[in-house]
Amino acid sequence: MNILKFAERFPDEASCVAYFQAKRTKEGVICKNCSCSDHYWLHSKHMFQCKGCAFRTSIKSGTVMENSNLSLRKWLMAITFISATKQGF
Repeated sequence: MNILKFAERFPDEASCVAYFQAKRTKEGVICKNCSCSDHYWLHSKHMFQCKGCAFRTSIKSGTVMENSNLSLRKWLMAITFISATKQGF
């Protein structure tokens, strides 16, 4: 994907959140607290909440982005740049 296609597909942070939420939901989210695999998506918090124990998991949890303050859009942009170049960085 080039930068123009990226800008069209992910025009704002909300589109990036929706993308990652769909990916995480498809993969399955496992609660770190009770190992339950049933979760609710909390739109206002951008987090998953366990149906078993109400433990909340961020959308970045368990990823390379977990301890980062960068936005999801910046992460996706960096991933796009790295994967779009033949030699990488």
